[in-house]
Amino acid sequence: MKSVKEYDVLAHDYGVSVAAELIARDSENAARPELLIVALLNGGLFPEMHRRIVLQSLLLSPLGPLVSRLTSKERLSENMRIVFGKYYPPDQETLDGMWTLVKTNHGERIMHKLIQYILDRIKHRGRWVGAVQKTNVPVKLIAGMLDPISGVHMVVHYRKLIPNANVTELPQAGHYPQIQVPGEVLKAYLEFRGEAGIASINRGSTLTDRRRPKIARGFVGFRSLAALLSRHPETRERT
Repeated sequence: MKSVKEYDVLAHDYGVSVAAELIARDSENAARPELLIVALLNGGLFPEMHRRIVLQSLLLSPLGPLVSRLTSKERLSENMRIVFGKYYPPDQETLDGMWTLVKTNHGERIMHKLIQYILDRIKHRGRWVGAVQKTNVPVKLIAGMLDPISGVHMVVHYRKLIPNANVTELPQAGHYPQIQVPGEVLKAYLEFRGEAGIASINRGSTLTDRRRPKIARGFVGFRSLAALLSRHPETRERT
């Protein structure tokens, strides 16, 4: 890490909180590696606008340890279908992959501990939101509007609170736009990099295709987007 002189961030879900903390630290310490740009996907930047699903509320309750033990693949799949939205529902391969990741090392048993990031957002709301509001680092929101947790309502709030808000709305995507419409996410991200003077834009790209690419099949997490990123020299690591 000592060799890293500058970096940029593309964050999703609770990674949005990590990104906000990095923005805050960037403004506090000039000796840190330079933060060039930050792109945010769907996540709970504003705790007052975060709409929890029932499972999340139960995990945060005194019943959390029991709920963790009772969590099943069927229940997880049901919740994922809700947050994905109607246009790009998760296929069985995606759901199988999600459950495999959750079950690794019995991760389902500590879901009530992992969910504490929601309370962290409340505790650090002033620091994290304030950092995004005040930063000179270019910030862009790329949001799936059909996300019931942090979709259209969060985007409206973002535009109200963030000065000169730079937003790309993805009307048919839900909580996982990087899986559902990776081409559209990549297009918006590369354009943002170009606007910030980090890289040129490949004008010949066909990434505007709204059809779900085959590469997005299965729970690739960020692999669907990462695979596209890896094919673009504009996004190679710079030190």
